Amino acid sequence: MKNWLVAGLALALGIAVSAALLIFGNPARDEIEVYAVAHDVSAGAALTQDALRLVAVTLVLLVSASVDVRLVFIPVKDAPPATAGSKIDLLVISGTSDHPAVVPFALGVDVRGVVPGGFIVAVTSRQAPAFVYAAEVMRLVAVIATPGAPPGNEEPVGAPDQALAVASQP
Repeated sequence: MKNWLVAGLALALGIAVSAALLIFGNPARDEIEVYAVAHDVSAGAALTQDALRLVAVTLVLLVSASVDVRLVFIPVKDAPPATAGSKIDLLVISGTSDHPAVVPFALGVDVRGVVPGGFIVAVTSRQAPAFVYAAEVMRLVAVIATPGAPPGNEEPVGAPDQALAVASQP
């Protein structure tokens, strides 16, 4: 009987120690899983802190859960410098050569890539045909928003006095 008690006590003690190690011995219990993403690093160059960007796994999961995203190439002549993750406002230059007008087309569009001659932007499947049409038919100009800037508030401009009035406002 004494052997059975010692064996039972040893078994209970083993279970308690295993449970404690599983619960309290996890070194990652207070950590957040992130990915380090490098950008604009040429072959053979050293990886420095400014070339890395940390991306939380939850952000990656949220982006991948959005299945309705389409990537569209938007040609922009003399595009301002942007990086993947930037937000751009697309403006259309329309009208005649005598009376040109600048009208907002899309504000706060996510840039997924920068290629020679334009941007790769992420839009929904409902928006994709409009962006493809605009890319093919309209003359687009991009305005880059600074990181953390509020959504764009551009207004149509169709005359020189209108342009002067809008430009003089803060």
